[in-house]
Amino acid sequence: MREWVDTSAAALALAQEAADSPADERPLILVVGGGPIGLEAAASCRYAGFHVTLAEQGDQIASSVRAWSHVRLFTQNSLNNSPDGLRALEDLGWALPAPKACPTGAEFADNYLEPLARWLAEDADVLLSTRVDSISRGSLLKGEGIKGAGDHSRDRTPFRALLVSADGEETVLEDLAAVIDCSGTFGNGNFIGRGGAPAVGERRLRAEPLPSRDRLGKARDHFFDGIPDVLHADVASFLPRAGSRHRTVAIVGGGYSAATTIHNLLDLAASRSHTFAIEVEWLLRKPFAAGPPYLELEDDLLPSRHKLVTMANHVATSHEGAGGGFGPTPPVRVHRGVSISQVHRDAEGRLVLKGVRERPPSSPSAQAAVATGAPAASPAAAPAEGTKPAETAEVATDLKPDLDLEPFEIRVDTLVSQVGYRPSYDLASELQVHLCYASEGPMKLASSLLAARVAAQASGDASAAGDCLKQAPPGPELLTTPEPHFYVLGSKSYGRASSFLLSIGHKQVEAVVGMLKDELLGAPTADGAAADNGAAKAPREAVTTHPETSSAEPEGEAPAS
Repeated sequence: MREWVDTSAAALALAQEAADSPADERPLILVVGGGPIGLEAAASCRYAGFHVTLAEQGDQIASSVRAWSHVRLFTQNSLNNSPDGLRALEDLGWALPAPKACPTGAEFADNYLEPLARWLAEDADVLLSTRVDSISRGSLLKGEGIKGAGDHSRDRTPFRALLVSADGEETVLEDLAAVIDCSGTFGNGNFIGRGGAPAVGERRLRAEPLPSRDRLGKARDHFFDGIPDVLHADVASFLPRAGSRHRTVAIVGGGYSAATTIHNLLDLAASRSHTFAIEVEWLLRKPFAAGPPYLELEDDLLPSRHKLVTMANHVATSHEGAGGGFGPTPPVRVHRGVSISQVHRDAEGRLVLKGVRERPPSSPSAQAAVATGAPAASPAAAPAEGTKPAETAEVATDLKPDLDLEPFEIRVDTLVSQVGYRPSYDLASELQVHLCYASEGPMKLASSLLAARVAAQASGDASAAGDCLKQAPPGPELLTTPEPHFYVLGSKSYGRASSFLLSIGHKQVEAVVGMLKDELLGAPTADGAAADNGAAKAPREAVTTHPETSSAEPEGEAPAS
């Protein structure tokens, strides 16, 4: 078996040597990203008869999945594993995951993704710590070969890709018949500032170096852009400072990741209730009139999702939490209609958040409206205890003119940003890819997803509009881009949307590999011979230099909970 865990520049040379081999006439496909859908795509391409190179930016397979290894998925393995993936594990002689089990990220990586990569490496090049810097179409510039203008030269021109290893070596892979981008969105977080732009000081906070770890391997961080392991690896970041018995944590966001962190903080506080106190500031964009932040689905097919949503809605709409004061242990203060304008450190190193929020309702009828979502007026109220008005904060009446807003200033020890992720298309900047102006996903698929959501909302079926399990898998035509044989699959294909499912990704892979088989391997003709696809083949060559290194951004799927 080929040693696929090699993270040095030698791995790139190995891939190029295999690509240059005259004995291998199979079309070469580059798969970007070694997460769940990247591995599935590479496995299906191998079974279809292609020569595959898979490039993963992280230093291990499924690096981003391992970043949320402590999180348990909502979905069972029967939805997380594909037929080709299970077939590969059987070929490897590996025990198959229990179909009804809901794995943690670590279990998913160890018991399915890791062995899938080992099987793949028997006949493919699996490169770790390798970033795909740029993809181009031979010598064609971005504005050349416009198919809509009758120029089909891009169809006949192979791709070339610039790969950068962990030690800075650059290698160009030539003669790529197709590229499948499964690089995901995890690790490329959205900003917490007003209108989705960075808050003043946010870029500086994100650029701070990671803290050093102690002798137990733990570090006290102050900013998280993901799902921290509150109970284990990251627990030091949620414990009091020396000489203190209190820790204040701010959570920004209203998705399942925020609910998961709230749940874990509840567990942490319960386990250490006699030693220190945790105070949680939960900042939500949704106003009070919107009711509970999470849609509770009738007869939810995912029991763990239902349990999490019920807990989070109770916290967000309880009298103590929603009324501006602290709720039950651990104290949770919920802020609604929030717009953050600034974040910075004070002289003591604590984080200060400034912005505006909706004044909490004070009357019984208004409080009842919070729990049900019914419209109610929000009379003026004093600032919530523990916070103070920000003297220079701008009341953003242009953003939410129907809300009764007040400025706020909050000081916290730890800030957790959980406002979703966005795709990056830097590697495809020289390709012709049509992106949605709203979601930043490929345009055809984005239009289809929007149309399906609008139709579900118009039908009055709230569960159909909000339940990712009710999505229809996309047809092959929705996965094509203006760039022939360049595909974006996995969570990245949904852009900024968070409704992607692994099972949808499996259907995407099936559709794309089917198209590639027809177009690159040639469909059988009447006499049984394969049809000539007419694609030009350029000589493969490697170009190696010594550039300045740049940080790798690991690929992966956002967690399901």
